[in-house]
Amino acid sequence: MRTSATTRGGLAYDFFRFVSGSPAEVTARATSWATHFYKDLLHIENCEFRSKPPRFWLITFVRSNGEKVYAAVLPDGTIVEPRTLRRS
Repeated sequence: MRTSATTRGGLAYDFFRFVSGSPAEVTARATSWATHFYKDLLHIENCEFRSKPPRFWLITFVRSNGEKVYAAVLPDGTIVEPRTLRRS
């Protein structure tokens, strides 16, 4: 949810409430998406909130073969779908 306010001096502020919830809720949402996207059983390695624009949660998983894979969740709870830009 986003709320904006302007002070008497003309400064504008944008307040953003993180809608998607706690780290546990974000991790559950990301895990549900990631198991279908990567088609593998995943172990959660890390969940961290990145505050540099854009703000997002980065969840690191480890696949059954040891490869690290990721999920990114935006503040509104949207999962960022990765795209393949180039294959070697």
